[in-house]
Amino acid sequence: MSTIAPGSPPSSPVISLENFHFEYAEADVIIRSSDSYEFRVLKIYISHSSPVLRDQVAAISFPQWQSGVNISAGTSLPVVQLFDSGAVLFSLLTYIFPVPPVLPSTVEHTIELLSAAQRYRMDAILTHVRNHIAQQEPPFIREENSFLVFSLARNRGLNQEALRAARSSLKLPTFTIDVLEERLQLISCASLYALWRYRQKFQQNLESLLPDFVASSGRKTLKGSGRSGCTGPAASGIPGWLDRYISLIGRTPSHFSLSMFYAALRNHVRSSSNVIRDRCHHCATIDIPALWAALSAMYDDSVSEVRESDSI
Repeated sequence: MSTIAPGSPPSSPVISLENFHFEYAEADVIIRSSDSYEFRVLKIYISHSSPVLRDQVAAISFPQWQSGVNISAGTSLPVVQLFDSGAVLFSLLTYIFPVPPVLPSTVEHTIELLSAAQRYRMDAILTHVRNHIAQQEPPFIREENSFLVFSLARNRGLNQEALRAARSSLKLPTFTIDVLEERLQLISCASLYALWRYRQKFQQNLESLLPDFVASSGRKTLKGSGRSGCTGPAASGIPGWLDRYISLIGRTPSHFSLSMFYAALRNHVRSSSNVIRDRCHHCATIDIPALWAALSAMYDDSVSEVRESDSI
C-alpha cells in the first residue's frame, strides 16, 4: 500500500550517481539489482512504464514464494528482483521517474540499458534513451568502437544499434585479419562473419548502382569531361580517374571522403599519364559540388539498401 496521502504529489527522490542511490520517502516497492543494489521507488511509475514490470509488481499481492517476489529483511516493503546490474537499473530509473536522465558511463552499460528497456517493453523510454544517445558528442557509435558495439548490440537483438555500428565500420581502412587483430578480441566469430557479410552486401550494392550513376547523375555533372574530352576515359564512359576512385570505394569504403575525392581529381588534372602537356583541362571545369553530391547520394543509397534482415 502506498504511503502517499490522497491528492498529494510524492516528494522528489533522493538520488546519487556515486553509489547508485535512488529512494523515495513514500516508496512502496523495492527494485533489487543482480549485484544487490536496492532502489526504493513507487509502484505506479514502474507499472506505467512497462507491462512486463507491471506484471511483476502485481505479483507482489500473491504469496511470497512466487518467483521474483519477496519481502525485504527489516522492512515491510516487497521486493522485485531483477537480473540487471545496479548501474543499468539506476540509469533506467532516471528515465522512468521525473528526474534528469543519466546515461551510463561505459559502452557496455549503455547497450545493457537499451537492452533492458527493450526487454521490459518500454517503447517510449527506449525512444527517449536513443534520442538522448543521438545527442552525445562525440557520437556514441564511431569507427573505433564499431566492432564492440556491433557485437554487443547484435547479441542483444538491438538491430538499430547493430546496423549503425556496421555502417560505422565501413570507415575502417581495411578488413583483413592481420590489421583487425586487436579488434577481433571484441567480437565473436558469428558477429565478425555477419559484419563481413554486411560489407560484402554494401560492395555489391555500390557496384550495381554505378551504371545508373554513369547514365544519369554522374553524366549530368561531368560536362563533357567523359569520353569526348577527358584523357584516359574508362570503358564505362566516365573519366578513368573517377571510375578508379569509385572502384576504390567499393573495395575500401573508408576512402569515401571529400579529401580523398579531391586528391584523386587533383592528381589527374596535374598530370594525366605523367605528361604535363596532356593535362586534362576538361576535368578542371567539373562542377565539383554537384558531382560530390551525386557521389554521396549513390554511396548513401548503397548503404541504405543493406537492411538488418539482409546481413545482420
